[in-house]
Amino acid sequence: MVKEKIKLIIYFLTILAFIATVVLTLFIMLGFPPVTGLAYQTFLGLIKRDWSKIQFNVFKIFAVLAIISFVLNWNEFKEKIKKTFEKKKHEHHHAQHETHHQEHQQ
Repeated sequence: MVKEKIKLIIYFLTILAFIATVVLTLFIMLGFPPVTGLAYQTFLGLIKRDWSKIQFNVFKIFAVLAIISFVLNWNEFKEKIKKTFEKKKHEHHHAQHETHHQEHQQ
């Protein structure tokens, strides 16, 4: 039960960090156009380089949270992949068997 709560918190924080990364990236791209002479334009007292540093740090937090989320969900991920490949293998084998069976009937 505790592990599920931790997973949920990590998942929620990962989504928040992703959204913050996207918003900051768009803000930097649209709010600070690459025009000569505007390199020191400020917003809330910060220049573009400062906002870029914030965006990169938020991205690093997102990346770490995404890795933690992946590790915490590894067993579920592994089982899902295993079931998917077993299902495909079974379907492929069944299709080959049907084709082989039809060839012998003709």
